[in-house]
Amino acid sequence: MVPAETMKTLFVISLLAMALGLGEVRGQTAYAEGSWQMVPAEDRIDLMHNGLLITSYHVSKKVARPYFYPIIGPTGIGVTRSYPMDDGVAAEEHDHVQHRSLWFGHRRVNGIDFWSENAGDGRQVHTGIKSVQIKSKSIVLKMSNDWVTAGGRKVLQDAREYRLARTQDGSLVIDFQITLQATEGPVVFGDTEEAALGLRMAHWMRLVKKDRKTPQKSAAVINSEDVWGRAVWGKRAKWIDYFATDPNGLTVGIAVMDHPSNLRHPTWWHAREYGLVAANAFGQSQFEKDATPGAGDYSLEKNGELTMRWRVMVHPGTPRDADVDGAYRDYIAE
Repeated sequence: MVPAETMKTLFVISLLAMALGLGEVRGQTAYAEGSWQMVPAEDRIDLMHNGLLITSYHVSKKVARPYFYPIIGPTGIGVTRSYPMDDGVAAEEHDHVQHRSLWFGHRRVNGIDFWSENAGDGRQVHTGIKSVQIKSKSIVLKMSNDWVTAGGRKVLQDAREYRLARTQDGSLVIDFQITLQATEGPVVFGDTEEAALGLRMAHWMRLVKKDRKTPQKSAAVINSEDVWGRAVWGKRAKWIDYFATDPNGLTVGIAVMDHPSNLRHPTWWHAREYGLVAANAFGQSQFEKDATPGAGDYSLEKNGELTMRWRVMVHPGTPRDADVDGAYRDYIAE
């Protein structure tokens, strides 16, 4: 007899395959357990908590890579930029079309740009849902993608695992794990400023306003080494936290945590005043003046693998209120 949990997983995968392939069950609840629900839709998966949308995972072939958008924090407001998915927010800049909320990319993979979205750039093509586990307090999804050139040649593939959960204080936790697999031959991830886990903040969380000159006094950023403000750019740290007053007057923060098992931990942070933050272990010569050119290169032989993982925690209050340092210790102890 097939175990009940296995039957649930097979049922979910079947529904998702239909939803993301033919759209046949769009708008229906694929599966629910406890406080978590999953609703498949065409080119995306909506993830719900207690009936409310928390985030959607987008896998449309019309864009260069999968991404999460929106990301709804504990105050009920989205904490990442709406553009380019929605260009109707007047306070937002319409720059860097590739900054799609929460994503993974790399600008120099065997010389191919898998970060930008220009003609001729590479693409990450969603190839399947491997497994889904929905428990009473969390949801775990395993996905895969092919990295292909503009001409359709496969360069490598990846396997991803996402885990979403809520903590007792209302924080949203997104654990993001990716295994890069050199299935087609050797792969060189080049030294570049623009690589790895990327996140673009909502306009009210950035340190400067749309003009990039006027300070936004209601927003701040700190890292695990007690470095504040624009000085966090290019620094190595175990975690970083942007926090601000949301449009309803409540304080909310986004902490991004680098796991100790990651390449070159603690990572460098490509963290900008205008709201971009990327946990980038591949940009050493971009961030350190004395580093030799190419110091951040990383090579995989054919069939080699590299696994990296991070935790994104959207929390109420300041980093001190949320005890982000303690939450980081809990993360690495799991």
